[in-house]
Parts: sequence; C-alpha cells; structure tokens
Amino acid sequence: MDTNKRLEEIEKLLRSIEFKMDEFMSQLDNIENLLDERFDELLNRSESRRSDK
Repeated sequence: MDTNKRLEEIEKLLRSIEFKMDEFMSQLDNIENLLDERFDELLNRSESRRSDK
C-alpha cells in the first residue's frame, strides 16, 4: 500500500473519531443538563420542606 493511500485512510479514521467524540461530548452535555435539572428539583423540594416546618 502506498503512503498516500495509507494517509487517506488515517485521515478518514481521524475524522470518524472526531465525529464520534463530538457525539459523545454532546451526550455528556445532555446528561449534565439533566442532572442539573434533577438536582435543582431536589434542592427546591428540600428547601420547600424546610420552610413548611
């Protein structure tokens, strides 16, 4: 296999990895947002219970 062909394959792999990493980071952002929302809900519920006492 010649060098140019090999370099093209490596570039394709790198682009694929980059795309997968972007997808993964997006999923992590979504998870973080969901956790933030849930934490806020629990915090509000806890504060509400304290104020009711």
